[in-house]
Amino acid sequence: MTQPPNPLPTPTRTPVGTNASSAAVATSTPARAPSVATAAWSPVLFATKAFRESEQPAKGVVIVANSDPTVSAVAAAAVAHGIVVDHAVANLPVRAISQISFLRPSRPRGTVPLNAFASSAVKAKLRDVTISHCPHLNPFVPEGVHIVLNHLKPGECVFVQVENKNLTDGAIVALAELNAQVEELGALLVIFVFHEKKQEMTWLREHCGVFVEVGKCEPGPGAQAAVALTNVSLSSWHPHGIGRVMFEAFFEPDGGWTYRSEPFIAQRAIIRLSWFLRFMRVTVEQIAKIIDIHKSNVSRGLDSLLIPPDNTVGLAPPKDSRKRWIGRYPDVEKVWPVSKPGTIAGTGVVGEAANTSTPLKGDNTGHVANGAPASGHPRPAPLNRKP
Repeated sequence: MTQPPNPLPTPTRTPVGTNASSAAVATSTPARAPSVATAAWSPVLFATKAFRESEQPAKGVVIVANSDPTVSAVAAAAVAHGIVVDHAVANLPVRAISQISFLRPSRPRGTVPLNAFASSAVKAKLRDVTISHCPHLNPFVPEGVHIVLNHLKPGECVFVQVENKNLTDGAIVALAELNAQVEELGALLVIFVFHEKKQEMTWLREHCGVFVEVGKCEPGPGAQAAVALTNVSLSSWHPHGIGRVMFEAFFEPDGGWTYRSEPFIAQRAIIRLSWFLRFMRVTVEQIAKIIDIHKSNVSRGLDSLLIPPDNTVGLAPPKDSRKRWIGRYPDVEKVWPVSKPGTIAGTGVVGEAANTSTPLKGDNTGHVANGAPASGHPRPAPLNRKP
């Protein structure tokens, strides 16, 4: 008899200023999966329910592949933040962990300075471990496997990094052993693999539990850096807005870092803004005038996106988007006003709610659950329909 799938882990309450977006979950109680009757009008609810029922917490080794050294530290900190705060790696649930041990070789030149970029939530669980008499730490050789397993404990997480050029033919055997031990221990192992853009990584995907690709994004207003985490293991869910997450990093006055996540829309910031505005049925001509680019550039940018702004998969602008973008493009306020109860005049679409501190129920896929409005935005009718 087939066992029913385990429920996804309960999201934690997000610290203020840490993950304030529609992708974040600001309640400690998970939203109940919608029934068929409730979700009959909404494709996103069917997709989210199916995802919650079919996808189990990550098993085996998590490999994070990155070819851009300029975002290596932010990407590692974003992955750690997702594990600690969201209990997920790019939307795929992971076990709750009590500690992250970042293993470093005795000659750590080129090692990502995770502690320098980590959020306060991650720092509280982060432990830097320098491996004595080990100038080069490679988890894909027998000696490296032994070192990693010595530090891997039940309910804990280990981070380690390696360059793809150092991988040998024995990497598959080593990865198979690591996969088995990680599952047996109930632990989490994340290996960051740095590679050249032209290097083939397909073979690694076939032998790990989860494979994530890192991409560089243009940060939005107020952010210092942004990365996209694409969970290749969830490729079939990407058209539904699941498995691609953008993290923005903010440098705070006290010298610390905070992170916020949202479903990935586009690498370019102005295309994300265009998506938000088009989502609210602002015309392409108006958008082009507001951000001062030709309307054909707006159209091309939107046409190339996997998820169109008619919101057929239930995504919505994060709750603080309006305030952030008005600071850069003041004319945004003319088409994205706040009015009671957030309805934008003449469109029937609800704008950003005035009270953005009210917790909203959601799930760790970045979607709105049970039809609840994300950040004050109920799902509008598609753009090709009249409101």
